[in-house]
Amino acid sequence: QTQTGHFTKTMISSPSNSGTKGNEGIDRSNWLERVESANPETRQLRDRIYPLNRAVSFAEEYLSDSRIDKRAELLRNDNIIQLLMQHLEIEGLKESRRELEKASKKTYIRQDITDSRLVTLLRIAMKDTEKLWDLSANDKFDTTKHNREETNELLLELDLLEKEEEIGGDVDIWSESPFNVLLDEKDSTLPKAASFNQIIIRMTDEEANPVLKNVVLYTYRTFTTPEKLFQKLVERFQVPEKNPDGAKNDPEWKSIKAKIQVQVINVIKTWIREHFEDFSNSDKMMSALQSFIGMIEQETKALAQQLVRAVSVQEAGGEKTIIEDISKKGAPEPKIPWKNIFNSDLNVFHCDDEEIARQMCLMEFEIYSSIKSSEFMNQAWTKPKLRHRAPNILKISERSTHISQWVSSTILQETTIKKRVKVVTRFIKIAEELTKMNNFSTAIAIIVGGLNSSSVYRLKHTWNDLPAPIRNTFTELHEKYSDNWQYRQMLNAAHQPCIPYLGVFQTDLVYIDEIPDYVSSMINVQKRRQVYDIIERVMRYQNKGYDFVPIPQIQSLLEIRNMHVIPEEERARISERAEPKHSDRASIQ
Repeated sequence: QTQTGHFTKTMISSPSNSGTKGNEGIDRSNWLERVESANPETRQLRDRIYPLNRAVSFAEEYLSDSRIDKRAELLRNDNIIQLLMQHLEIEGLKESRRELEKASKKTYIRQDITDSRLVTLLRIAMKDTEKLWDLSANDKFDTTKHNREETNELLLELDLLEKEEEIGGDVDIWSESPFNVLLDEKDSTLPKAASFNQIIIRMTDEEANPVLKNVVLYTYRTFTTPEKLFQKLVERFQVPEKNPDGAKNDPEWKSIKAKIQVQVINVIKTWIREHFEDFSNSDKMMSALQSFIGMIEQETKALAQQLVRAVSVQEAGGEKTIIEDISKKGAPEPKIPWKNIFNSDLNVFHCDDEEIARQMCLMEFEIYSSIKSSEFMNQAWTKPKLRHRAPNILKISERSTHISQWVSSTILQETTIKKRVKVVTRFIKIAEELTKMNNFSTAIAIIVGGLNSSSVYRLKHTWNDLPAPIRNTFTELHEKYSDNWQYRQMLNAAHQPCIPYLGVFQTDLVYIDEIPDYVSSMINVQKRRQVYDIIERVMRYQNKGYDFVPIPQIQSLLEIRNMHVIPEEERARISERAEPKHSDRASIQ
């Protein structure tokens, strides 16, 4: 590898290979590093094309220092040299093997193996990295097909992901101490902190607080795994025939037993209804659920049938699909640009501002409604090792960023102030329509990210030539979206359908994450309640979609791949050329 790198560098920097005459003085050292630094997308493309680079990319992302230390013993020089010598021997290059033996001062240890171990190991490694690459959320070309459970299992299998800590899993739930709980003085049904077992006990008690059930089902991944939670619910369902503490007589205990079992079934039904992906994306979880249904069917067939029906509804598409199909009947008539709709040169500005906003709402809501509550856990969207858990949050974030860059790029492509004024005006009107439709996410991308970007906002002559009403609209929208308090007030007053700006919720979650996870070695339920309150609100806005008619031709124009974006540095240069600093209006076309 060193020789190859040296040979490549020599060939590139050699005058005889430098191209046309007169170019000998050009610095070609570290050319690849400099190209990738200036164009990060080049490295992403190279990583996707070259498998060995891909492997390095994964190592940088997933391999921690502790794991590097653990593998150091396996990858020490002695082992590598033995692999190389065995490969040379198998290939019949005995002289080369002896030369390596002499140079390394290592004696070749003969093995009764007919295949090259080096080739075998490389093939296994390539197969693993290929599979992992296909599943990785880092592949921005396809973020919708990743199976989170499969990715997790593969990462764990390859020892590239630490197992999540499981709290309170050793003690049988029916032997749990009643003192492992810290109660809320205002509401004794909702603990401030508790052991894992006590949380399960209290969420399935005959007088259980329904809020606790929702808090646990939304946030359990911060303190346990789906498998462990389900195992504990099954453990809770298996009520002993006799009262463990003897405080109740047999008839009373039988009644309590039945109530506990009904509560456990209710929790599992809610889990299936609200978070079915925990089961559908995991063969282990679906198998555990089917085994549980089979176990209880003999004793309580009615309860088993409730779970069977709950699964059937979700496998058929859930209740949300029916509501959406009905709501489409009241859709407003679309504003279609009939003169251009079937032309190959159709562009966004052939379309009505309101219709562009409608199509943006449909496209954005499709992503927003796909976000799962689990994507918000542990700030997954910010951590390389957990990003695969938040594909839809990352997708909506990527789309918002791209829209912002597209807005500024589209404005800067115009070569005269008059044309730029027209484009800026159109985007302000589109953002105004989006605001009326409560699509705050896309409106913020246009107003704050696009029109307020440095390369556009500095175009003072363009802004000065805007009609006064349009300037006032921009100022009003910018104030609302830039001020956290004003935006929250606007969101609180909004009716559904609505697409909120996720950044506000994410900031709140980051702030809450500073609160300790445990209180006196018990799970901090109060913290999870705060997390739940935020996530539940995000999920609430998924309940009702927009009743607009999709227009494929317009939506195609608004897809990321068709929204042309100029690199940031180039946008800055174009902006400076278009309206130089301190330039007079008379000197600008």
